[in-house]
Amino acid sequence: MKQHETTGLRTIWKRTPSSEWVREEDTLIREESFRLFYEGKLITEGPISPEYLDEWGRGHLMSEGFCSLQTPLRIWREGNDLFAAKIASPEEPAKEPSSQKIPCWSVTEKTLFEGMQKVQDAPRYCKTGAAHVATLFSKTGELLVLREDMGRFNAADKVLGWGAAQGVDFAETFFLFSGRMPRGVVRKIAQVGIPLAGSVSAPTWNGAALAEEHHITLIGFLRPPRMNLYVKGKISLEGVLLP
Repeated sequence: MKQHETTGLRTIWKRTPSSEWVREEDTLIREESFRLFYEGKLITEGPISPEYLDEWGRGHLMSEGFCSLQTPLRIWREGNDLFAAKIASPEEPAKEPSSQKIPCWSVTEKTLFEGMQKVQDAPRYCKTGAAHVATLFSKTGELLVLREDMGRFNAADKVLGWGAAQGVDFAETFFLFSGRMPRGVVRKIAQVGIPLAGSVSAPTWNGAALAEEHHITLIGFLRPPRMNLYVKGKISLEGVLLP
């Protein structure tokens, strides 16, 4: 699927720490408005960074419960409309969804800190100050995918869509994020069975309550050398004795 430019340059006036005003070029993030249709029905519409649209469509449909992880999809674009439809296929035995698996692993603080550094080093996040970053890591700390978007929900959808297309076992991964964790983001990761999520910012009360309901280990203010553990879920912090 063809990708569009995601940033553009503008000449701006900037006030420096020495109180001088200077002119220089600045990089701004681009946005376009898209509509997503599933089986002929309009599902959502709004602004998005115009790249990885197939991942966004797949991730949104899956994480919002319109289709399952195993649903084979055909996704195509017509202008600023994205269409998705089920692919007819012979019936196969049902697979156990990741959300029902019980993960049995732990993670070190060092692994989480190193992962968050990769989030904060994301190029568009650093260059524009206007991008949200979503990432998926293996349980051992390997970066599987990083996506940036002007919208936090879009960034999360793109990461989850990539994972679904690649057949990733979400129960063996953790999710790190650059923004706050509202209920809507936590709901998406709960839908696919990710057992641990962390952010440089805080969750909302509703986000933390939903994480607790789904036994998701939820971490906020993940900024070396500190972090806040909001929910003790399925995944423990290796070597940490909590009071």
